[in-house]
Amino acid sequence: MTEEKTFTIAQLREAVILWESDVRANPDAFQSAEDTRAEPIEQCADAYMVCIGSYLDKVATQ
Repeated sequence: MTEEKTFTIAQLREAVILWESDVRANPDAFQSAEDTRAEPIEQCADAYMVCIGSYLDKVATQ
């Protein structure tokens, strides 16, 4: 994870809302909380950041 992004708290909030909306609409498309917690915490954090980063990109283009 080397890419840097600049965002506001409002953009981060909107990205989390979009992500959670997608998870709730199609939970089978996302890794379960149990599976995520079975991974090393650093790997889990990296995966979350990549995911949220992609949603931040969506927010930035709105």
